[in-house]
Amino acid sequence: MKRILGWGLLVFAFFSLGYAGWLTFGNNEKEHETAGSNDVGTVIVYFIHGRAKCPTCDLILAKTQAVLETSFAEEMQIGRLKLVKVDVEKPGNEHFMQDFNLFTTSVVLFHQATGGRKTWKNLEKAWELADDKEAFSDYFKTSLSRFLEEIRP
Repeated sequence: MKRILGWGLLVFAFFSLGYAGWLTFGNNEKEHETAGSNDVGTVIVYFIHGRAKCPTCDLILAKTQAVLETSFAEEMQIGRLKLVKVDVEKPGNEHFMQDFNLFTTSVVLFHQATGGRKTWKNLEKAWELADDKEAFSDYFKTSLSRFLEEIRP
């Protein structure tokens, strides 16, 4: 009986290690892009995070996606807006923290004009409004609408 239990635990341990490795290194979901691969003219809504996200980070991402899918569905569909999740702990993504002067999970609006001019805005109040769905939604919609107006040629 002890031998069967021991083998069961060993199989479970190997499965757990394999699954953890897949989550960390092998998940091929295209979750990030760099600013250099940005479609010129498209406004990128960056959700910038580390590997370990907290419940508030998950709230911010969910509410950002919800507003984009409801209030900006047409812009998303035609490619004018694009949500890009960036894990800054993946090699090659470290520069986002410096580029946007960040210290924690953030939502950043980014646009690169045809001439190469880059404009961005960090939505700093996202953290304080994360627990209030309506306030977050209003803040995000207003900020994104103003950003779109500011970059309009």
